[in-house]
This record gives sequence, C-alpha cells and structure tokens, in this order.
Amino acid sequence: MRILLLGSGGPQARAVVHIFARQGYAVQPAAQARTAPGKDKAGRLELLTAPIPRTARRLPALLRCDAVVFLPPLHRSDGAIGQAYAAFAGLLASSSADPAPRPRIVMQSFLGAQAGSVHAHLRAAWRAEQTLRDGGFEHVILRSGPVWDPELGPLAALRRFVRLWGRLPLPGPPDGLVQPVALANLAEGIAKAVRIPAAPATTFDAAGPDIFRLRDLARLVIETFASPGAKEWYIGGRPVLRRALRQARALLPPWLVGCTCNPEAFFRTLCIRPQRVFAAQHPQPPAAAPPRTESTLN
Repeated sequence: MRILLLGSGGPQARAVVHIFARQGYAVQPAAQARTAPGKDKAGRLELLTAPIPRTARRLPALLRCDAVVFLPPLHRSDGAIGQAYAAFAGLLASSSADPAPRPRIVMQSFLGAQAGSVHAHLRAAWRAEQTLRDGGFEHVILRSGPVWDPELGPLAALRRFVRLWGRLPLPGPPDGLVQPVALANLAEGIAKAVRIPAAPATTFDAAGPDIFRLRDLARLVIETFASPGAKEWYIGGRPVLRRALRQARALLPPWLVGCTCNPEAFFRTLCIRPQRVFAAQHPQPPAAAPPRTESTLN
C-alpha cells in the first residue's frame, strides 16, 4: 500500500509520519520514489512525503498511490493555511478528469468550515471539501477543533492552543464545553481513516479525551498571557494573541479579568473527565404532590 502525505513538515506532519513509521511503513520523499510500486514491492507499505504544492500542478505520484493525506499547515499563518487549501483544491480539480483509478483522499478540515465564515482559511477549507464532493472522489474528512498537545507540558500546550484559538473562535456560551484534540489522537485518526472500509463520502469530528469549560480556559489564557511578563510568550504573532485575549475576555465577567494565580496550579483544575450518562431502563413515575391545604382566616 502506498500513501502520499502532503504536509508542510510541521509538528502535525511529524506526528503522522511517526504513527505510520511505527506501523511498518517505509517513509521516503516522493521525489525519490518510483512512479510505480513495481511487482516486487506490491505488498510493501510505503509513505511518500511531499510539500503542499503552491500551484495547481499535478503531482506525478498522486495517481500512483492508494491514498492521499492532506494536512494543513496549522503552525503557520491564516493566509498560508488558506493558500494550502486553495492549492490542494486546484490539484484535485486538475486530477478529477484523469481516467486512472483515483486514490482515497483523507483531508483534515475545521469544525467551523462553512461558506459564510468570516475567516478566509475556513472558507478555503469549505471550498476544498466541496471540490472533493463535486469531483466524485472517495474521501474521508476529519473535522477538528483546536489542537491541544498535553505532551508539551501545560504552559507550552496552552501557548499552542492560544495560537490556534486566535484563528478558530470557539463558539458557545461561557459555561459551554470544548473538547480539543491532541496531536497524537489526530494522527491516529488519520491513520485509521486510510484503512477503514470503502466509504464514498465520510466526515468525522475529531475530538480528544478531555473536556474543558470555555470560561475556565478563558480565565487561564488571560492569567497567563495578559500579565506584564507575557512578552516572553511569543506565540507566532501579536495580532493572534490580541484576538485570543479579546475572545477570552468576552467569556468572563469583569471582576474575573484582572485576577491572577499560578497557571500550572490552575491548569490541574481545568480538566473535566467525560462521564457516560445512562438512561434509566425503567423510569420511575414522578412522586405524588403533597396534599394541598388551605387556611382560612376567621
């Protein structure tokens, strides 16, 4: 089985490559691979890596693979993410008329991707999804929210989460819950999407094992990054930080915005383990109301 991974070499792509390499795939750049697997390598597991094309040109290895995985450059700017989706959509459009057997397309998208979004990269992700549907490709779309990487430690994970939060607003009320996805979980989901039985069009929502309250996350963001010493926490662009802080302040009452505490100690109180709620097999009837008594004044 031959898989082509289109990524930008960021931490997300490295996590996916690590998952496939652990499963026995031979990883090599697509430019060094043969155009066809060959009879002697028909049963070999190969993972070809290639950068995301900047133009809508065909990749020679695209139609020689069993599956193509597209990963947006989450660690880069909004404009770079939108350009990557636009280039991938053009690549699909140029390959849709080819009579050769088409590979399965596995694409990561965002939960907020829609045609009327105010964010350009979310509109670009929606157009790429529509190109997959209109082109008749066998595809699997993984829609994920902000990526949380707890292996980096609480503060480093929060820094990456805020960088993505500034790009993808979290909808919902302050007491609402959000279930971010970790890099390891997302990489495992992509590896499973390559091997699931044939499904012409499937969309999954990727989520992690931990649930957080939006209000608590907003409070931690403000206490960590809105202090005078936050200049040392450079997270990829001050506009992104200002946008994340503005969204965080909108979720909190005014009397909570200025408070401070130890971020690492507060981090341990955030996680809410999901609990399964089982419906009662035999629901009990409501208790009878107490007898109504009336008093009269003589």
